[in-house]
Amino acid sequence: MGNVGRRMGDRQTVMLASIWITVIWLAADMYLPALPTLVAEFSTTEAVINSTMMANTMSLALGSLLGGPITDKVGRRTPLLAAAVLVIAANAACACATSPEQLIALRIFAGSGGGLIISTVMAVLRDRFNADKLASAVTISQSFAVLGPLVAPFLGSLLLTFASWRGIYVLLAVLSAACFVWTLALEETLPPEQRADTSIAGSLGLVFEIARDRSFMLALLALCMAPLTFGTYLLTCSYVYLQFFGLDYVGYSICYFIAILIELAAPFIYERLSRKVSPMAIMIAIGGLLALAGGLIIAIGTASPAAFLFGCAFFIIASGMGRAFAYVVLMGSRKRNAGSASALITFSINLFAGFGAPIASIPLWPNHVVGTGVPSLFAGVMLLALTFILVGPVGSKILDKMPKAHGESS
Repeated sequence: MGNVGRRMGDRQTVMLASIWITVIWLAADMYLPALPTLVAEFSTTEAVINSTMMANTMSLALGSLLGGPITDKVGRRTPLLAAAVLVIAANAACACATSPEQLIALRIFAGSGGGLIISTVMAVLRDRFNADKLASAVTISQSFAVLGPLVAPFLGSLLLTFASWRGIYVLLAVLSAACFVWTLALEETLPPEQRADTSIAGSLGLVFEIARDRSFMLALLALCMAPLTFGTYLLTCSYVYLQFFGLDYVGYSICYFIAILIELAAPFIYERLSRKVSPMAIMIAIGGLLALAGGLIIAIGTASPAAFLFGCAFFIIASGMGRAFAYVVLMGSRKRNAGSASALITFSINLFAGFGAPIASIPLWPNHVVGTGVPSLFAGVMLLALTFILVGPVGSKILDKMPKAHGESS
């Protein structure tokens, strides 16, 4: 168990990690309602402005992948503060951008810093808590992780009623600065004797070392099926509710916020289940929920908005459970290189969630309802298949070797 400074208690540490994660996801999606305005202001195309979002998403994933191993070598606190400065400066500069090219470049810097922050704060939780308390800490932090991208567009729309899109970035810079000040109270959580005994360049190889663990990667690949499905839903839900069912924005908002409440509850459902059943049983449950959701959406999803949301509820729960499982069980199995494990998990989840958009855009689907259901059904079948491979001769029975959420830390 790592050594955290006396100036910040357990609850403060969890809340700091949770708020940082929320702010990073707000920075990723809060400006989405302003995209049409940006197209007009910069006299450019939608494709160019949409590139600002892709640039942020990809750099966030890469930032988490590269930053985690570095924190295993030099500790958590210094990289976390450096990344915070980068995020503050990038968001402030975005508010002053005068061209799409500048905005794209600055979003890359903001995403890189944000990715490093997310992987680092999750590693801080692994340093701070043993397996018995890690599940609760991750449950809280991951509930905030899903809250950010879900509420960001609504907060952005609200801010745009009395400010320009530049005001969004000013607010993000202020929120990031507040988190930076709070982070100053966090002392180092990774003692020198527990750090990677290699160069910084060599520490980057820790990610590849973990990636060569076939069982770890099989489990991670299986769990990434859930965020892939959720990423599809985030893109299709507006088309389904507004165009397919013809709801107004009030009806759409109600359905959207119900989904938020379900997603917020999902990590807590995982936390309760982890006290009673094995990791293997939880993975089977996640796969079953994804497959069930897909089947229901295809069968009854076109009947009404309520029917569609009912089917989606099962994969929304699976997505939240899968994220919590990945950080508690997979990251929990890597005590000495938790930063690298956190980086690989964060990168993979974000990467697969990003695949949701092109999958939803495949022209094979007769409508967006089916385009939401089929990927969920496929993801559930794949997750179940990979889970059974893990405990067969191909795998190394990683789930049996890993600690339960409320067992002993490895």
